[in-house]
Amino acid sequence: MSERLRLGLQQAALGWVNFALTAPAIYLWLGLPLIMRQQGWSGTDIGLFQLAGLPAVFKVLLAIPVERWPSSPLSRVQAWQRWAWLTGGGFALCLVALAAAGDDAGKITLFALALLAALLSTWADIPVQALAIRLLPPQARPLAGGIRAAATFAGAVVGGGGMLLLQQARGWAPPFVTLDAGVLSALVMVADRKSVV
Repeated sequence: MSERLRLGLQQAALGWVNFALTAPAIYLWLGLPLIMRQQGWSGTDIGLFQLAGLPAVFKVLLAIPVERWPSSPLSRVQAWQRWAWLTGGGFALCLVALAAAGDDAGKITLFALALLAALLSTWADIPVQALAIRLLPPQARPLAGGIRAAATFAGAVVGGGGMLLLQQARGWAPPFVTLDAGVLSALVMVADRKSVV
């Protein structure tokens, strides 16, 4: 495989991973409150539900254990891949739990699952970005930043728009299942050394 092709595949894989982590977060914090409003939640209840997004504020603290993960016998890249799988896998499980909970789940249950999802998705983003910095040569990083920004905006469109349309057409669970499939496919890419190394 040529170096240019390998670099292009890495950029595409990291873009997809960013998209797959962003779209569910946007759905949770922007799309879901609109659905809750339709179902009669008060503005106060929705405002309190939004507090589940607080783990993102503490992202710098979540980076500490990722950085200090014992690297031996794992390489630094392997350690970051493992962190991505642990946190991303937990995030995927949260999405499945939210799908199974249904729209008639109690407010405390939905808040707890959303809080855990926010924690794990924020945490998963840290090793993914570390991989991008480590794996891409300096001259490729500006393009990677552009791809990440594009993936974030695409995630906002899908999470804040497309998943609302899916929810209106098919009900509560399909958006979570669809977003979960994206997260799992991203985790496969992160785990595959040929995709990221």
